[in-house]
Amino acid sequence: MRKITASIASILLKTYMRLYKSDFRLVQMRSYHLKEAAQLLARQFCADEPLCQALGITEEEIKDFFFEQVKFSSAKGLGVVVEHNSGRVVGVMTIEDHKDQMPVDATKLSPKVAPIGQILDRVKLPTALEPETCGEVYYVGIGAVDSAYRSQNILRTMIIGSYTQMVSKGYKMGYAKISSPAVLRSIQRIEKMLPFPFFKQGELKQADEIPELVSSTPGQLKNFKLALIHWGYGAYQGQPLEVIA
Repeated sequence: MRKITASIASILLKTYMRLYKSDFRLVQMRSYHLKEAAQLLARQFCADEPLCQALGITEEEIKDFFFEQVKFSSAKGLGVVVEHNSGRVVGVMTIEDHKDQMPVDATKLSPKVAPIGQILDRVKLPTALEPETCGEVYYVGIGAVDSAYRSQNILRTMIIGSYTQMVSKGYKMGYAKISSPAVLRSIQRIEKMLPFPFFKQGELKQADEIPELVSSTPGQLKNFKLALIHWGYGAYQGQPLEVIA
């Protein structure tokens, strides 16, 4: 059944791209994308990501970390970008095997950037979904869309397109740790568009449940939520997406 679902998602994506998004294409991340991809991530995260804003992180402070992230994802042959026909990168998504994620030395990061990893680690993949080996579950570490193209459903293209690609490699499911309300709302809209249940919510943390966040940004993120969202075919554990609305 997983192959059938991936096939349906692939058809949806290809039809959608062909009929409505002829100016864009989803491609595997290559070495020549890295600089532009890292710049896009730094620009959009500092402008929109609640964690970056609360911690006061600047583009200059985080761009090197993002470059290493896209470099690692590209070297593994898993990351994707969405290109405009002009060649401009308008969407970026880093993808890593759950069992083979990029090692991070927090001592080499900016003091403002270092806590992000600890904060994200506060939500974890359900034990029942933990894979035994590589090649089963993939992690979307970072994703961003150029603000000038947000009305073009680029995020939808990346999530569905990367899922079909990863299933063709043998993967069963993907997941991400998300704190952006806009991204969570977009995922809910994508879910309504699909003809089958696809997304599930895993662990959810509020700001006051994350020690690193409370100590760094007291009172600044009253309505902050960090959610683990996983997707794929089948009745995976988790609560309906309405919980994070």
